[in-house]
Amino acid sequence: MNRFEETRTAIFDQLRKLKADPSMPINLLEIGPSLVAAGYEQNEIVNTLFHLEEMGEIALMEGNRVRLKKPLD
Repeated sequence: MNRFEETRTAIFDQLRKLKADPSMPINLLEIGPSLVAAGYEQNEIVNTLFHLEEMGEIALMEGNRVRLKKPLD
């Protein structure tokens, strides 16, 4: 697994812990600090979030929030 995939997995693990679904935007401050504490750098997290948005998996929203485009498995 490459670093992008590791970061993607960590982001979605955090979203699962918060029981995120497409109808409920999540504040990035609810997931970012945990990811940084787990050893992910802010630029890795941001780049992965932008890539996930380009792939249509998430939507980045105003107010530093993220919304899933489809339910998590």
